[in-house]
This record gives sequence, C-alpha cells and structure tokens, in this order.
Amino acid sequence: NAHFGVSHYAGVVNYNVTSWLEKNKDPVNETVVELFKSTSKIQLLVHLWREHPGQPTTTPKDDGKKKKKGGGGKTVSSVYLVSLGELMITLHSCEPHFVRCLVPNTHKKPGDVEPPLIMHQ
Repeated sequence: NAHFGVSHYAGVVNYNVTSWLEKNKDPVNETVVELFKSTSKIQLLVHLWREHPGQPTTTPKDDGKKKKKGGGGKTVSSVYLVSLGELMITLHSCEPHFVRCLVPNTHKKPGDVEPPLIMHQ
C-alpha cells in the first residue's frame, strides 16, 4: 500500500502517506531548529525554519506570575502543513498547466547529472 519509495544504501524504503499529518505530531527539537537557522549552508533549510522561534538565547525571567499552559510547540507536521499551505497559495495564484520533471541521467543513478541531457529537455 505504498504511495512512493525512496532508494538509498539499505535498499528501497516504501512510504504510505495516509494520515501523515495526524501520525507525525512529534515536537521539533529546538536545538536542531537553531542549528538549521544559524549554521546551515543549505539555504532551503534556513528558509524553511525562518519563522520558527528556535531555542531561546536567553533564560526567561521568573517574575512570580503563574505561567499559562501553551498550546504545544510546533511539530514536524505543523511546519509541513504551513509549508504545504504556502505552496498551494502559490499554485492557486498562477495558472500552472503541468509540472515539468527533468531526468538527470539515463542510467537512473542518484547524484549523477548529464548536463547535455538536461539542456536537451
């Protein structure tokens, strides 16, 4: 019942995305988010996590007031849901008729690119 598979060093891993958002409510590790935002050389990671508060850089001061219970932190699925919503807004704001996929090489090897093939496409 897999919707797609990813091939990597251990073989093909198949994934089923039914109820993905409901099943992935794990909180995002604030330290990892801070690393993504501050040290990543991959601009996509920096962009995806730009609005997430990350780990506080200062300790909050306890002024004797009772703390309100929060509605939970951001989860992997909530960040994904926001990103998906932004993509859908972008897609609905234009008139795409198709999505063009490029084949990077003729021998289906990951990470291998044949520039003449790409230019031909």
